Amino acid sequence: MVAINSDRIVSVTAAKPKLNALVGDAHEGLITHIVTHGQVAAHLVPASTPIIDDPIAMQYLVSAVIARDTTPEVCARRFTSDGRFTIDGSSGVVRVLGWAWRTDPSTLFMPILSEYIAALSTTAGRALTLADIQSGMAQGLAAGVLSRSEIVAALAYAGEHWHA
Repeated sequence: MVAINSDRIVSVTAAKPKLNALVGDAHEGLITHIVTHGQVAAHLVPASTPIIDDPIAMQYLVSAVIARDTTPEVCARRFTSDGRFTIDGSSGVVRVLGWAWRTDPSTLFMPILSEYIAALSTTAGRALTLADIQSGMAQGLAAGVLSRSEIVAALAYAGEHWHA
C-alpha cells in the first residue's frame, strides 16, 4: 500500500513536462502519485521501494501473518466470553487487509479475508462466516488502518463477494 501524500499528487498532464524532475525526486526517495480522472492511476516510486510481484512470495507472507494471528492464544483474546469477535489495529491481519483493500479488492482483499476466516474457524473449532467477524473487523480497521468510508466500502464489498 502506498500512503497517498496530498502534496505529491500530480495530474498526468502536469507530470509529462516535469518527468525528469519527478524521476529526480524518486531518486531522492520521494513518491509521486499520478492521477487521471480524479483517481490515482500510478505511483512513481524510488527504485528501492519494496514491491512484491511474486505471487508465491506474497502467499507465503500472507499465510505467515494469518498463522501468527490465529494461534489458540491469540484467538482466545479475539473472542469475548459471549462469542463476539474483537480485533485491534495493531493486528498484522488488520494491517494486511487494509493494504489489500487499497491495493486490489478482488485478487488480494477477498482471498486474504477468506483465508483468515478459514484459519479462525479451524482454531475456534467451529465454522465462522463474514457476519461473525464483521463488527470486530470494522473496529480493527478503524484503528488508523482505513478511513470510515473505506471500511464501509470494504465490508460492503466483502458482503457482496463472500462465498462461504
